[in-house]
Amino acid sequence: MPFFSSSPDYILESLKNDGVAVSLIMDENIRKNLYYLSSIITSYPSLHSLPATSPLNKPYLTHITDLAPPVQLLSIALSPPLLELITSYFGFFPTLYNVEVWFSLPHKNSPLSTEFFHRDGDDKHLLKVYLPLSPIGPENGPFQYIRSSHRPKLFDKYRLPSRTTNESLPKHRTASLALNEDLANHPDCFTYLADLYSICIADTNGIHRGVPLQTGSRIQIVFTYTSQSPTSPLRQGLLNLFSKLSANSYTPPLPIS
Repeated sequence: MPFFSSSPDYILESLKNDGVAVSLIMDENIRKNLYYLSSIITSYPSLHSLPATSPLNKPYLTHITDLAPPVQLLSIALSPPLLELITSYFGFFPTLYNVEVWFSLPHKNSPLSTEFFHRDGDDKHLLKVYLPLSPIGPENGPFQYIRSSHRPKLFDKYRLPSRTTNESLPKHRTASLALNEDLANHPDCFTYLADLYSICIADTNGIHRGVPLQTGSRIQIVFTYTSQSPTSPLRQGLLNLFSKLSANSYTPPLPIS
């Protein structure tokens, strides 16, 4: 059984040309792990009322990585076919930079932070893998990406205000909202509508955003891969996962009812 529903060569070419590629996970063990993670997290009894304790949380996004068993998360993130694909894209073996599970709900504010189109700056060599644990449609926060915006020749085509400007200077917010609207309607704007077992891989040096939720909720895993010398230090979420494994301190969530 192949790992992806599409050939690795096709996915690699899509990444090189468009900066984004979508497929389905076909590997039986990985599908079992995804189903297990989805079952545990979606059945967590107080998911919609979790305290906002993490400094990484935002009004529209809660980090719930601690609810997910680290063994299952890392078995997916470090699966050889996925690493081989990323190695082919980078030209060298990647570093797993971060592992996150996000839970998102609608909010009443204007778009915030990563809900604006933006580029990530974690590394020159950068791929993110998005794995939904619940269905993602047009109304509950799909990922959007401007195709080919990762290419150096197109890198300065769009002038993007910084996230700090978006959040802190109202006089720039109107322009940013207008730019968001323009980019969302751009012919090269790709929208990732997904369900369990689908996978989206994106070079997030390209222009992208998470669409603000209008209804429902969104739960997804996000893996980040970089070179061995990323611009920023390894993220705390990944370090916490390895700490749990090494200390045998992981306590599973409440049983599935």
